[in-house]
Amino acid sequence: MASVLFVAPAQAGCPDETEALGLLDDAEGFYVTHQYELVTQTLDPLINPEQCFKADDKNIEAQLLLGVAQFELGELGMAELAFLGLLRRNPDYRIEEGIPIPKSAASYLEEVRKNHDEELQELRSVKGGGVVIETVYVTVEEQKGLYFINFLPFGAGQFQNDELALGMTFLTLEVVTATASLLGYFAIEYIRGATFEFTAKERAVAENWQTLQLASAGAFYVLYVTGVVLALTTYEPSRRSFLPPTTDKPEEGLSWFVTPAAEGAGASVLLQWPF
Repeated sequence: MASVLFVAPAQAGCPDETEALGLLDDAEGFYVTHQYELVTQTLDPLINPEQCFKADDKNIEAQLLLGVAQFELGELGMAELAFLGLLRRNPDYRIEEGIPIPKSAASYLEEVRKNHDEELQELRSVKGGGVVIETVYVTVEEQKGLYFINFLPFGAGQFQNDELALGMTFLTLEVVTATASLLGYFAIEYIRGATFEFTAKERAVAENWQTLQLASAGAFYVLYVTGVVLALTTYEPSRRSFLPPTTDKPEEGLSWFVTPAAEGAGASVLLQWPF
């Protein structure tokens, strides 16, 4: 069975091992007292763009703490990167192996594991198979959100936030209510005719259409305001998504690749962040 070595290029910004371990201890203290901003400020330079710890378990611990802190701060995209970095080192990592974390963060870690199952399966095959000679890349795509789209009707904010089911709900209901309101308006104008007058019978019919028009318009505006509020609640200025592993070298993005080691020595895995 081939051994797998995780390699990272030397980083001038990394402190020596003793100082790095001291900073990790500081971050643990900040984590226990829920000072999550200090956790991110302390650990991010030790992990990104490269891991500064020699021991793999320390890198995993740092990525776990960083991911939880970013999750608690609402930085879900960055938390996903931290958790994914942890899982790339140990695809079978279990929560009970490390520091206790909130249930919500643990659920998010499992969601990241599920969303990137194909890539993690590739890593498992690398660890469990023979020498790998194929280069495999994983690309990160960053999508910029436009703030004004949250204020557009017909579920535009939900579609931007990747809430497709909710977006379709608002789109359908707003189209129906807007159509009903317009239908009521044109029906009234048709009954009114060129004389702009109603008979007693026509007035009763027109009032029914007007009720439909106003009720539908009111429902439309309630749906519109609700959609805007919900869109603003889940809006993120930027979102990151991960493409499936490929043998085609990407122009930019987060990538890892496998290179063959010396004969009989297994394989090495090199992680790169070419941003």
